[in-house]
Amino acid sequence: MSAKLEIRMKSNRLSSVLFVFGLVLFQLQGRIWAQTLTPVTFQLNMSGTAVSPSGIHLAGEFQGWNPITTQMTDPDGNGVFEVTVQLPQNSVQQFKFINGISWQSVENVPAACQLESGNSNRFIHIPNGSGPLTYSVCWNRCAPCGMKAMRFQVDMTNEPLISSQGVHVTGDFQGWNSGSTPLVDVNGDGVWEAVVALSQSTSSIEFVFINGNSWTNPVENLQGLPCATTGGNRAVGLPEAPEVILMGNPLTGAAPCFDECTDCIPPVPVTFRVDMNAEAEVSPNGIHIAGSFQGWSPATHPLSDGDGDGVWETTLQLNQGVHQFKFINGNNWGGNGSGNIDNELLNGPCTAEGADNRIIVVDASTSVYEACYNTCDVNCLGTTTPFAFDCSSIGDTLWQAQTLGLYPAQLTATVGEPWEGEWVLHVPASLTEPTSGSVFGIYQVEWTSLNGLPEWCDALLLPESSAPSSQLCLPVSGIPDAAGAHTVTATGAVFISIFGQPFPIGEQSFSCEIQVIDNPNPILGCTYPLASNFLPYADLEDGSCIFGGCTDPEAGNFNPFANTDDGSCTSPCDGLDSGTCTSDISGDGSVNVQDVLLLLGAFGTECD
Repeated sequence: MSAKLEIRMKSNRLSSVLFVFGLVLFQLQGRIWAQTLTPVTFQLNMSGTAVSPSGIHLAGEFQGWNPITTQMTDPDGNGVFEVTVQLPQNSVQQFKFINGISWQSVENVPAACQLESGNSNRFIHIPNGSGPLTYSVCWNRCAPCGMKAMRFQVDMTNEPLISSQGVHVTGDFQGWNSGSTPLVDVNGDGVWEAVVALSQSTSSIEFVFINGNSWTNPVENLQGLPCATTGGNRAVGLPEAPEVILMGNPLTGAAPCFDECTDCIPPVPVTFRVDMNAEAEVSPNGIHIAGSFQGWSPATHPLSDGDGDGVWETTLQLNQGVHQFKFINGNNWGGNGSGNIDNELLNGPCTAEGADNRIIVVDASTSVYEACYNTCDVNCLGTTTPFAFDCSSIGDTLWQAQTLGLYPAQLTATVGEPWEGEWVLHVPASLTEPTSGSVFGIYQVEWTSLNGLPEWCDALLLPESSAPSSQLCLPVSGIPDAAGAHTVTATGAVFISIFGQPFPIGEQSFSCEIQVIDNPNPILGCTYPLASNFLPYADLEDGSCIFGGCTDPEAGNFNPFANTDDGSCTSPCDGLDSGTCTSDISGDGSVNVQDVLLLLGAFGTECD
């Protein structure tokens, strides 16, 4: 037994080491890929400027900002100094030119080609897959001598999705090529930028920004706006100045918003509520909303009815302006697909002109949109307020019309989101025998079990018994870890009253359902199963994983991959006692290259 246990422990230890080693190989592979290099030639025209006897130098983050080590040369004596440097692809590199060998001789970089306000370094973007690049400017300028520079910038913060191909600008200055002029978000603020050299004689340009690199991607159309031509392109007049910056707000210098003339206005949170109480059936796939603000996708944005009152809702961030949308009883158009019912087809004052879509005008004051499903009315059931089967209605006289059971019939939750719901355990004053139609008063119900509650729910205890004409609130909460339906069943022995005495009529069961829907948004968390804080339903790693182990390099069981010390450290390695070095695979009394070779030899093999 002990030998078998020892073998299992070694197998587990080797599996753990191989897993961590795999992580290291993955990280190394990522670094190698990230370091694919591109030759970049920097050219600096010093015409009309006295050159220091110490020469012209280039300094940047790629060489430690050393003003001496990277000298530029002018082999043909035409006043243009140059040097070629290998720089990693998929990076933004900062640098400056120096007329001499000290920072006292550094250039004054114009604002149009500075990295950002407060950082006067130049920058260059090296895209993935890029061939050789050339950066050519005049001393203290953003463009080659005899040309002017235009800094294009566009704020994409209000766009729900940025293309995997990035953001591009295209216009008459470059032949309307949709993919030849990429922009880059140099500091992660959502503003994409590029500095482009133009002919000095250029007095105006037309252009648009593209969320992608093709005309089939989302393209700006500013038709009717003051910054646009009749065709919907941006139009900018260029002054005689050597540098021009495109602005959406001249007072602040902010970039224009994508598809707008001015700077971005923050989106507005709008809560959509749709009352389904007048509908004969609600789809088991839930209720969804689709509209112009999310690409008319019928399954992307679900609503929820957490309190079971028949009113489904969700809150979305919408840009200010006019939007069209529909509610969907299910998750597909026209009732197509298993369990789907239909989608709205409207005709009335709440619809857009010439369409059967709802319309909403969003401004800073907009907060809630409420409606009944498939109608422009707000009150679905006339003047009657729908009865809410939740704890807030306990004691309401409307409970008298309800039969013995667990209410509401269905609660809805979303994977990965903290959820709170509540059921009401209702015992009426009487019940009706279904065969004879006879009515008997209830004496009490003695509850015996509650089954089907998912593991992610907090524990829920039933009372020992319930009296007639009573309602008991049963709050329930948790974080769902997977989509699906959970049927929860409460069972109890029912006693009717015969001449004021209890008479048992057997056990009865009452069921309700928790419907868990998929989360359309990424769920952040630790995705590595061996981490102590592994989150099984997370689908996007957030760097929070905790790997316990000994973090003391002097200990015999030092674990270089642990990031949290678990107090397991032992004494330092004893070369005479191999048992003190758990990382000593070869058993020679030390951890060395031989152990790594043995590990590599075992990598990929199947453990006993």
